[in-house]
Amino acid sequence: MQNSTGEHGSSQPLFLDRVQGTYLLWKMMQCFLIVSKYQHTLI
Repeated sequence: MQNSTGEHGSSQPLFLDRVQGTYLLWKMMQCFLIVSKYQHTLI
């Protein structure tokens, strides 16, 4: 039981980091799309 809980604890941070990384990438893409839209309207 202790070993299984330990594995979960070690794998969870990796999973969270991966989710955070993809979330940051998604936000960056959204910001880029918004900026491009504003540029089109300005020009």
